[in-house]
Amino acid sequence: MTTKDDVDMVDATAKGQDPSDYADLLQTNHSDAFAFSETEQLALDLYDQLRELELQHSLLQAQQTSTVESPSFVIGD
Repeated sequence: MTTKDDVDMVDATAKGQDPSDYADLLQTNHSDAFAFSETEQLALDLYDQLRELELQHSLLQAQQTSTVESPSFVIGD
């Protein structure tokens, strides 16, 4: 059902793209889509840093576990 106040939604017009140009990835039809406040940006940065530290911690644990479980020599009978 349509009313007189309905707005037709259409896709943005397509433009030619250069496969080596990544600038369009940062642009949207809504210019404020990625405009974060200073506090929001800080929260995102801290979250990224936390995830990186968690990854490093997991890698170190995996390294230590593999070193302990696989001896570097074999004792013969």
